Amino acid sequence: EEELNKSLWAWLHAQQLPARPTGEEDVAVPVMFGRELRVLSPAEGVARCSFDSLCRQLLGPTDYMALAANFHTVVVEDIPRLSR
Repeated sequence: EEELNKSLWAWLHAQQLPARPTGEEDVAVPVMFGRELRVLSPAEGVARCSFDSLCRQLLGPTDYMALAANFHTVVVEDIPRLSR
């Protein structure tokens, strides 16, 4: 995980995206009907999520549309290997 964090910060730097001065923030993304989707955000416009939080939860199109409307980049971590 530490190696992944280093890679993420290196990518943010290469993209010239300023990291948040206080580190990653837990951000509440408004979806609809008062629902929120919680994600980590290491930089403005960048979301950091686990595969489980996006794909193994009861989420629908409005959740993914809210992510896309609020972030230009979504980093998905811990993607399981696909089997044959």
